Amino acid sequence: MDNKFYFNETDLHTALQTIGQWYDLQIIYKNNIKETYLYGEIQRTKSLSAVLEILKEVISSLN
Repeated sequence: MDNKFYFNETDLHTALQTIGQWYDLQIIYKNNIKETYLYGEIQRTKSLSAVLEILKEVISSLN
């Protein structure tokens, strides 16, 4: 593995669980999450806030 998160038709729930495991976090959802699939890769060396910002931008572009 080359230190990246890989998403290839990965549902958002699974992606967040993977990210949570890497950063040793428990993801808790306040509301139901919309069925969303991710494609791409993110460096695991990025800070948690940078990864979440990337996801926020990607998800907001889908709406």
